[in-house]
Amino acid sequence: HARAGFSGDDARIDISGEGAVIAVAGLHAVVRLGPGGAASIAWHDGKRIRFTTIYEGEDGIEAGVLYRVKKGSVVCAEP
Repeated sequence: HARAGFSGDDARIDISGEGAVIAVAGLHAVVRLGPGGAASIAWHDGKRIRFTTIYEGEDGIEAGVLYRVKKGSVVCAEP
């Protein structure tokens, strides 16, 4: 049940612990959640910083997959 916060731009964050929570204030972050994990990811809409929160097991978010927020939408960041 770890909690982690990150503020640097272009961060790549892998959290594998069950129920881990991530908060990312930097832009262009990529995150990978473990089972039951959650992440709040910052992005810029052209006017201001916004946050999108994702939850493993909801809206197609899977544990072990890299995700990013692009123009407000959560997208897979896997190559």
